[in-house]
Amino acid sequence: MSAPRTNIEAQKRRHVAPLVGMLAVVVFAVGLILWWLTDESAEAPGPTDDATAVEPTAAAPGTPDPTTTVDPAPSDPAVGQQQPPGGSN
Repeated sequence: MSAPRTNIEAQKRRHVAPLVGMLAVVVFAVGLILWWLTDESAEAPGPTDDATAVEPTAAAPGTPDPTTTVDPAPSDPAVGQQQPPGGSN
């Protein structure tokens, strides 16, 4: 079976507006994607930025500074000796 009305010129006129509309939507979507990619790349840290470095934060009051070491007092009997299980000497 063939189509009952095959006036190609009339069909071209009727389809121009929807085709232009679809083309405009595609162009707009591609423009949005390109804008989004350039915006994201502009905000991304570059190779010279130190994005992996962790800034030291202030410790809460009363907590020891984790960068310092504390040596045990020399009079402590547990220093350098292992206590027997079950109590002290």
